[in-house]
Amino acid sequence: MLATTLRDKGLPCDALILLSTYSDGKGWNRAVGSLDYESSVFPEPRATIAALKARGFRVVTHEYPVVHESSPLYAGAVEQGFLLDDGYQRVTPGRRPSTNYHEGQRFIDFEEPAAGRWWWDAHRGLNADGVEGWWLDGGEGPTASDVLERPGGLALHNRFDLFRQQAFANGEARDDPDRRPFLLCRSGGAGMQRFGAACWSGDINNTWTTLEAQASLGLNAGLSGVPLWGTDIGGFYPVAPQSGELFARWFQFGTFNPVFRCHGQRWRMHVPWAYGPEIEAICRRYLDLRYRLMPYSYTLVRQAHETGLPLMRMLALVYPDDPEALDRSSEFLWGEDILVAPVTRGGARHWPVYLPRGAWYDFWTGVRYEGPGAVSVEAPIDRLPLFVRCGAILPLGPPVQHLSSYVPDEITLLTYPEGSTRSSLYDDDGETNAYRAGGFAWTTFSVEQLSGGLALRIAPAEGDPDVIAPGRTYSFRILASETPRSVRTADGTSVAWRRDGSFLIVPSGRGPTDIKLEW
Repeated sequence: MLATTLRDKGLPCDALILLSTYSDGKGWNRAVGSLDYESSVFPEPRATIAALKARGFRVVTHEYPVVHESSPLYAGAVEQGFLLDDGYQRVTPGRRPSTNYHEGQRFIDFEEPAAGRWWWDAHRGLNADGVEGWWLDGGEGPTASDVLERPGGLALHNRFDLFRQQAFANGEARDDPDRRPFLLCRSGGAGMQRFGAACWSGDINNTWTTLEAQASLGLNAGLSGVPLWGTDIGGFYPVAPQSGELFARWFQFGTFNPVFRCHGQRWRMHVPWAYGPEIEAICRRYLDLRYRLMPYSYTLVRQAHETGLPLMRMLALVYPDDPEALDRSSEFLWGEDILVAPVTRGGARHWPVYLPRGAWYDFWTGVRYEGPGAVSVEAPIDRLPLFVRCGAILPLGPPVQHLSSYVPDEITLLTYPEGSTRSSLYDDDGETNAYRAGGFAWTTFSVEQLSGGLALRIAPAEGDPDVIAPGRTYSFRILASETPRSVRTADGTSVAWRRDGSFLIVPSGRGPTDIKLEW
């Protein structure tokens, strides 16, 4: 079983998507356009979903915005006028009719609010069974010739899926107002972020050229107000021979996408172990990194919620006065502190990177570079070029296999001292809508360079203390070549520090804390 293999191999994962039944391929439902389980695959669906949840896996089901004529829902939908006259796929004159899964289906008229409510109500059984997310595929809408009560199909094209997403978000809010919706959508537009909707770049090819185009797509989505975006890691259509190198490089890029998902037409070639132990080890390394960075990344999600700033940020968004930054679409910032330069050419073992103004540290080697300017760095197959802004304080969590009930009880503050800097960590319960009523907390960290050392401070948390793990401990991991002659708290108590390579490890206890290092 896929879930067992992931856990046995120690590959962190939070969600499994159950695909629809396509023709002879058996999926979770009887057919595309049906919400009934395929009994040969899920004879006991509620028990199966509960068993997956017990191991930390959320379940997401896949569907299209259609009802199949064989579905028990079809007749009622027709009677209430909830379906469009045109089917999911037109037959082009002069061509043979389709014999695939598109036949016998009709679009749901999501422009009609009653149709949206009816369709969500039909999902209540799945919701009760434990399904926690919805993959809303194929949302490009009806054909141009369809005439709805208000605009025609062509005019509705870019809004169709927003009506659909709104129907799911409203349904979730009515039935379980404390639950956050999760919608994975192929289509949408500005405003979809209000409905908990994420998008991905569609059914793309498995080529280096396609991978090279992905960063600019994600950056444009973020600039358009849609912060949650990702790709089919490895590419969907296998138009080229499957490549372990391509998969590894795509996986590294996906590590720094808001939505991180492996998927493809041949799904068995999109698991980390499909290309042998070397590629599997690379994937594990980046999975672990993504999960350790979760406190930092989750804080970026809160920033996106409050300000609209995306997680993936075009360099020019942060450095608008840098003319070189305007021309850089193949690299990006993860927040403001991490620069990501994906390798997108086969066989490349060195990679050019442009660094904006200021000092930057190579995440892997600790080498310091001064920007603005271009550099070339080593990029063996297991290394994604990553740089950390000088002055950054990155909150990292402990290694975990999933994020169910994730309340990290230890935070490592990865610190690159430069002048006087500060950073903040956001916490909420990670599950409910309690944050809307003040159920969240901010903790601020600061590091100040002194003439003879460093001052480290963790301020008291502001907000709801209940969202922070009782007894949470903090430690600073500080890039420093000098060895301190003393490390003491404000009251003079000596702190037992240690060195780990180029870093000093300074435990700071449960916070708030004031610590001074003297060289």
